[in-house]
Amino acid sequence: MRNSSIDSLKAVAAYFVIFIHFSFPGWFGEAADAAARTAVPVFFLVSGYFCCPKDSEPNVSKIPGKAAHILKLMLVAYSFYFLWESFWKIQGGGAMDYWETCFSMKAVSNFLLYNFSPVKSHLWFLPALLYCYLLWYMAEKWKKERAAYFLIPLLLFLHLYLEEFSSFSGFALKRYQVRNFLLTGLPFFAMGHWIRRYQIQLKTMLPGTFYLTAGTAGTLLAVFERFWWGQKELFTGNILAAFAFFFLAAGAEGQTPLKKRLGYVGCRYSLHLYLWHPAVGKLVQFLAELLNISEKGAYHWMKPLLICMLTTGLAALMVQICQKRKART
Repeated sequence: MRNSSIDSLKAVAAYFVIFIHFSFPGWFGEAADAAARTAVPVFFLVSGYFCCPKDSEPNVSKIPGKAAHILKLMLVAYSFYFLWESFWKIQGGGAMDYWETCFSMKAVSNFLLYNFSPVKSHLWFLPALLYCYLLWYMAEKWKKERAAYFLIPLLLFLHLYLEEFSSFSGFALKRYQVRNFLLTGLPFFAMGHWIRRYQIQLKTMLPGTFYLTAGTAGTLLAVFERFWWGQKELFTGNILAAFAFFFLAAGAEGQTPLKKRLGYVGCRYSLHLYLWHPAVGKLVQFLAELLNISEKGAYHWMKPLLICMLTTGLAALMVQICQKRKART
């Protein structure tokens, strides 16, 4: 039986990803961006969580099937966005530069080392998740999962040191050098696995109100850090919020109408929301410029919400088409 609380959290995280890439204007947009950066850690937590079998399940690795699924998604998404971006670049006269960038040795090496995607930047998550699956598969084979848990604080501290705390020294890395499988993906993936393994013991330790309070405090801390440090890929508050809200969701029981609706979106649509929202956003911007409303203040406030609604509609349509195709076969 699916955990509707985790599915609901996935739905919120998927919409948060849209708010990162299509932000609201002004200080509210900056605050929303900081809070929304909890989303990516949540997706890695979910992936690691469901790689750990329950006590009642056979001790068979789930990773090969999940890795194969990610490879298929990469083939579809990278192919689509390469053609999509090429189309728009041809209209603007920058196609050759785009193609040279995509196939340069630097782009290939950055993709292999840091999961950087020159095709479309948000696609870095797919190869990063694939790397996490492959690394954890090796940990399973060598019976080193528990040893890998000790990497969680080390990798998170290294991420924060290289990005956030480096402001003290003026030393700065490029975003993709900290936003990758090692410094972003693996610690959260391992933490999700750890939570699933010790979930029964953890349930009895602290009440749900503690995790709710900690998650809210982490979100407020991330917003404060955003105004203090400036824009970053991940804040300390996001780490606290991701862990707290995921602990809360993993241990939550019961069902409400809101959780049921959000859970359905998280279960069925979250992947489509992540994959296709940049394409929807591009079309929305194109139509806004065509209608000469792209500079209107109201449009900037409505754009993120409009992209959320349209991408949800597209996701529903794609899920329905897939279901009909499966029914025919």
